[in-house]
Amino acid sequence: MERLRNRALIVDDEPPIRVLLVKSLRSLGYECSDAEEGRKALDVLARENFDLVLLDMKMPGVSGLQVLKTLRLADRDTCVVMLTAIVDASLAAEATRLGADDYVTKPCDLAYLKDRLTAAMAKRELARRNKADSRPDDRPSPNATNSRDLIADMVHQQVAAFERSLDGVEDGDTPQTHDTPSFLRRLKPK
Repeated sequence: MERLRNRALIVDDEPPIRVLLVKSLRSLGYECSDAEEGRKALDVLARENFDLVLLDMKMPGVSGLQVLKTLRLADRDTCVVMLTAIVDASLAAEATRLGADDYVTKPCDLAYLKDRLTAAMAKRELARRNKADSRPDDRPSPNATNSRDLIADMVHQQVAAFERSLDGVEDGDTPQTHDTPSFLRRLKPK
């Protein structure tokens, strides 16, 4: 039987906030589970799959950032939105670097949260589709370990994509030798 509702895990060490978030997401149509700390969240995530995880950044014991890192190391495509009462650009940057789909400060109103969750879920779905559609030579090389290697790998991917787009175009066939619309029609579609 196919599941009709998105599943969400809400992780926050403050019971009133956790209860409010569960109630709010249920009103938006999510099927919700919750965890009061990072260790329990990891246990739940090891047993169950979720479409969305709302994750408090600062918790005693295992932090939200540690849960996020573990989730991404497990190569899970779950949408993760970080929550925090602390406005800190460096924390937001760290969460994004670790793979968070969004960062929301609390408290926030339901309409704002709904908009952010909708955008984050759409972003994650697009990333999922792009990953499924990518070819092996579109993926980063396993040897790309530092920023210089990553940049070189990205350039390699762009050159490979450009070369693939030219498949079927004859030598000497350029926009300068032909009218642009007919030249573009002969390029291989992406």
